[in-house]
Amino acid sequence: HNYLATNYFRVNIGRAPTAAYFAQEVSVPGIGNEALIQPTRLSTQLPLPGNLYTFEPMNLKFILDENMRGWKEIFEWIKLISNLDKTSTIKHQDKFSNIELFITNSSYKQKFKFTFWNAFPVSISEIPFSILSNDTTPVIISAAFRYAYYEYTDLTSS
Repeated sequence: HNYLATNYFRVNIGRAPTAAYFAQEVSVPGIGNEALIQPTRLSTQLPLPGNLYTFEPMNLKFILDENMRGWKEIFEWIKLISNLDKTSTIKHQDKFSNIELFITNSSYKQKFKFTFWNAFPVSISEIPFSILSNDTTPVIISAAFRYAYYEYTDLTSS
């Protein structure tokens, strides 16, 4: 058995293809289940599985190209869904885009697919600039996405 390496992935974001193309880091978000508390006659509380699931945001770090296309894609998407410029009406379904995260093996063959349904950006990070370094290093920024839910598909079992 081979171990799963952190660099074996690919991301697809329909509304932000440049940000997805330059993806450097992404995490499969955590999921939680809020426990229900049932009182008992023994002066204790009995935790029971609840039916309210919470999903952590999906965070993406990507290299910013010199035309800032990845940043512009996310920035314009945030403006659009929040109607920041108050100039247009947008259909509800146009605010969202599914995000696909493919996990690959050491031969870069797809093994798992995570689909984040009805995703939308909630933030984009600052763009850092500095003259303190002599090296030409790429600018890496991050974006956070919320979504209705996610599911995974094992692509090796089909």
